[in-house]
Amino acid sequence: MIRNLKWIIVIAVLAFIPQTTIGQICTPDTGLKIPGFKPAILPNGDVNQAYSVGITVKVFKDTQVSQGGQTVSASVDSMVLLGVLGMPAGLKYECLNTCKFTPSTLSCVKIDGTPTQAGLFPLKLPIMIYAKVFGVVPLSRPDTLRNFVLRVNGNSASIADVEKMGLSVYPNPAKTLAHVVSSEKPEVFNFVGERMSVDMKKEEFGFELNLQGLNSGVYFIRNRQGTVKLLID
Repeated sequence: MIRNLKWIIVIAVLAFIPQTTIGQICTPDTGLKIPGFKPAILPNGDVNQAYSVGITVKVFKDTQVSQGGQTVSASVDSMVLLGVLGMPAGLKYECLNTCKFTPSTLSCVKIDGTPTQAGLFPLKLPIMIYAKVFGVVPLSRPDTLRNFVLRVNGNSASIADVEKMGLSVYPNPAKTLAHVVSSEKPEVFNFVGERMSVDMKKEEFGFELNLQGLNSGVYFIRNRQGTVKLLID
């Protein structure tokens, strides 16, 4: 009888433990105070070595959408992560609780596993944003986040591999430095199409951009491989 009573007590205690403390996938970083992601740059991995990183997510409270030919503000209800594309073989992703994120709650995504491919991997995160225009009209809008590039050390990627990746930039948004993944030197333009003077340094898989001379705002990185938008905080 005493042994049975002990089991009853244990079960009762477990019932009151929050679900997120049992088999926790990842822990959101409470140091993230503004909408965005943390870390902004993923740590490097090594081929055939265990890898794990948690990405904290804080969703914007509002966004700009096109409605009836006009750009209007919309309050964001939630953002749903539909996948993480472009990861090397051997890695997977999981979300804390669900892959539905709201502006009022910090959450996180965990990428882990053992990568079996070396190289540079620009990640694409397809999402669906659910919002309301004027606080009452519901709408949904698909988008793709291209904020992250994962480097796995091992056999170096060839120039041909870099060309297949297309043009990408990280971190995005950026502050003082950004890295462009491309085999061809890019150019930087502001929102009205003016070419900007930016110091660049050649790297193994592209170029490092010094952004200290640029004001906050929206810029475009261009070369023959394409055009990507860069936001400078």
